[in-house]
Amino acid sequence: MADKHMAYGTIKEENKTPLHLAVINNKIQAVEEIIEKCPDSLDAVTSKGQNVLHIAYAKEHWKMITLFEDQHWNNNIFEQRDTNGNVPYKVTGKNVSFHSHPCWEELDRNNIILEELDEKWFKGRMEVWEERANTHLIVVTLILTVSFAGFTIPGGYNGDDGPNKGMAIISKKTAFKAFAVADTIAMISSSAAIFLHYVATYNEEGRRLSRYYAAGILAVVAMLAMMIAFMTGL
Repeated sequence: MADKHMAYGTIKEENKTPLHLAVINNKIQAVEEIIEKCPDSLDAVTSKGQNVLHIAYAKEHWKMITLFEDQHWNNNIFEQRDTNGNVPYKVTGKNVSFHSHPCWEELDRNNIILEELDEKWFKGRMEVWEERANTHLIVVTLILTVSFAGFTIPGGYNGDDGPNKGMAIISKKTAFKAFAVADTIAMISSSAAIFLHYVATYNEEGRRLSRYYAAGILAVVAMLAMMIAFMTGL
């Protein structure tokens, strides 16, 4: 933060930058910070011509590789070759590939061994999503609590004797109708997300990941609906 030029300094013997060292030691947070402050540091290579992805594959840091795939798939680090002519996914001596990689069509499909990578890549994804799931669960639980408070109807209830007794006073207003719909959506979405997190604990890993994806989408829907409910209720 004090001097961005420090991110480009190298160890003379091996020409490794701080980013390379962070990848070697599997310090994901440090890697994210350096790339955020100095994005072009991704272009640096060691004396062996290896970029950060070469190093990640060599060390088999699958969670780190997942990070690069998610955020930097459009960078040329996936195709860059080292001094031995190897692209990153061949550094370990095993032909591997990510199905979602944009350069998939350019890879030699006949030489790709998928089974080992699929297992390790999947484990990396599971680690990431299991960490996210804890946060998502807290968020949707809070949304459920707040949306349930929507039963305290804005404007209060009609206490007069008659056919409308006990009904919301402002039930015919458009804003109130929007509030009721949005609050219901927020409550249902957050409840469904919590249910999926619960069900995921009983599923095999393959199905558990899809549950986490669905719960994440429902959490976003619940947040948006809660915002609309608040604005219309106000």
